[in-house]
Amino acid sequence: MLTRPFSLLRFLMLTAILMHGQLFSQKINNAPTAVNVSDKLSGKSKRVFELKDSLDFIASFRVAIPGKNNYAELTVTGEKTVDMSGYELSDELKNYLLQRPVLRFTGIERYRHYAYINYPVIKLSRSGALTRYEITQAKAENVSKKNVMRDLTMRAFAATSVMAPGSGEWYKIGITTTGAYKIDYNFLKSMGINPDTIDPGRINIYGNSSGPLPEATGYAVTDDLLKNAIYIAGESDGVFNTTDYIVFYGTAPINWSYSSAFKMYLHTPNYYSDTSYYFINIAPTPSPKRISTIVNSNTPNVTVAGYDYYALHEVNTKNFIKSGRNWVGEEFDIIDTRDFSIGLNGLKADERVRFYGWFAGYTIGGSGLYSSFQLTIPEAGISKSINVPGINPSTYPDAAVLVKDTFSFLTTATTLNMNLAFSKYAADSKGWLDYYVINARKYLNINSGSMLFRDRKTVGTGNVAQFNITSFNSSLRIWNVTSASNAFDVGATYVPGSWSFVQNTDSLLEFVAFADAD
Repeated sequence: MLTRPFSLLRFLMLTAILMHGQLFSQKINNAPTAVNVSDKLSGKSKRVFELKDSLDFIASFRVAIPGKNNYAELTVTGEKTVDMSGYELSDELKNYLLQRPVLRFTGIERYRHYAYINYPVIKLSRSGALTRYEITQAKAENVSKKNVMRDLTMRAFAATSVMAPGSGEWYKIGITTTGAYKIDYNFLKSMGINPDTIDPGRINIYGNSSGPLPEATGYAVTDDLLKNAIYIAGESDGVFNTTDYIVFYGTAPINWSYSSAFKMYLHTPNYYSDTSYYFINIAPTPSPKRISTIVNSNTPNVTVAGYDYYALHEVNTKNFIKSGRNWVGEEFDIIDTRDFSIGLNGLKADERVRFYGWFAGYTIGGSGLYSSFQLTIPEAGISKSINVPGINPSTYPDAAVLVKDTFSFLTTATTLNMNLAFSKYAADSKGWLDYYVINARKYLNINSGSMLFRDRKTVGTGNVAQFNITSFNSSLRIWNVTSASNAFDVGATYVPGSWSFVQNTDSLLEFVAFADAD
C-alpha cells in the first residue's frame, strides 16, 4: 500500500532476510501546609512487592488554587524515612518507579481549580539498597504560563518530525522477532528502491525499540522516530553494489525483564500488535549513523562463559468473550493431549531450568470441583497435576478460570518432550494453554546464525567482565544492544576456536552475536 503522509512511504514485511529467528512566584496564602501520608507498608504481611503494588509507593497531593486561569507549581517538603529492610521490590516495580517522572498538573473539580502532584517516594542506591520516605507537607505557588513551560518536569516534544517534507524517501518494514536483520541489494530492489543510484551514506534506519507503550500517563515516551546505528558493508566507495548489504538490530513488540519474585525472566506482552515497525530513509544528503567499535581496555575481574537463556511459547487463537485483550492458545477438548518440544542445545546441565506457565479451564459446578492438566517431561522426571477450579454457576458466570504454575528442575537433555493432557471433570469441560516461559543457563557457543545473550551473574558494582565465546567462525560480529538504537560493536578478539571481549557490568547488558556471512 502506498501512502504519502509527508513523503514517499512504502510498507513491506521484513521476513525473507532474517538473521535472527525469530521552571516571579507568589505563595498561595490559603494553601494547606500539611498533608499526611500514611505508611502503606505498616501491617503488610507480604515482603515482596510486584508492579501491581505500585500505588503503595506513589505519593499524591491536591492543593486548591484561586482564580480561573492560574498556573501552579506544587512542591513538597518534610521527608520521613521508612525502614525498607526485609522488603523486596520486583525488578519490574523498581524500573517503573525509577522511570516514572514527577508529575505536576492542574485541573478542575466541581468548578474549583486545583494543583496536583504525583511522584514515586522510593530511592535505589547503586548497591541496590532501598529507601522509602514519606512526605508531610505540600505547597502551591502561582507561576506564569511562560515559566511553567520551563519546568523541567514538563514534556519536551520534537519541534518537527524526522519525516517532515524534504527529509527524503521513507519505506516501512515490519519485524516480529528480536535480532540482527540483513537487508541486501535484492531486498531494496523488491521495495521499489534502485540501489544503483544511491550513495549508501544517505541510508538510515529509524525506529523505536521500546516495546509496548506504558498505559500510565506519568511515563515519558519518545514522541518521534529515533535514528538507529546500522552497519553497511561496502559503503566506503559511495555506491551500493550488488554484494553490499545493511545490518540493523530490531526488537519485537514485547519486553523482557527479570522477576526477583520468580527468579527468572518474564515477558510483558504487547496486546495490540505482534509487529514492530522500522523505517528505511533515503535522505537527500548523507547523514549516517553507523555502528562504531568501542573497545573496553579495563582489566576484567569476572570471567563469563555462560548466559541466561529464555524462550516463550504463546499462540493467541481464542478470545473468550470476543472482547478485551486476553487471548489463550491451544484448546484441549476433543483433542485432550498435546506435545511440545523444547530445545536446549548448549545447556549447562549443572544449573536449573525454570518453567512458568498459565493455563485456563472451563468447568461449571463450583470452586470445589476441578478439571486438571497433567504435565509430564520425561527427560526431567517431571509429572505433575495442575488443577483448574470450577466456575460457580450464575447469571453471568466467568468464561474461564486462569491458573499459574511454576517449577524448576535439572536435566542433561538438549531436547525436552513435554506432554500436556487435560482431564475433564464434566463432558463439557474445556482447557486451554495460555503460554509458558522457559529459562535456562547455556554455554556461550555459536558457529552460525545468531544468538542473543545476557548474564545477570556478571552484574555488580565495579564489575568488569570478560566474555568468552566458543566459536570457530572467524567472521563473527558481536554488538552491545543494551541501548537498541545506539548499538555498538564490542571489538571482540578472535583466536581459533574462541572470541573474547570486555565490558563493564555494573548493570545488566544485552548482546547479539551473528555470523557476518549469514
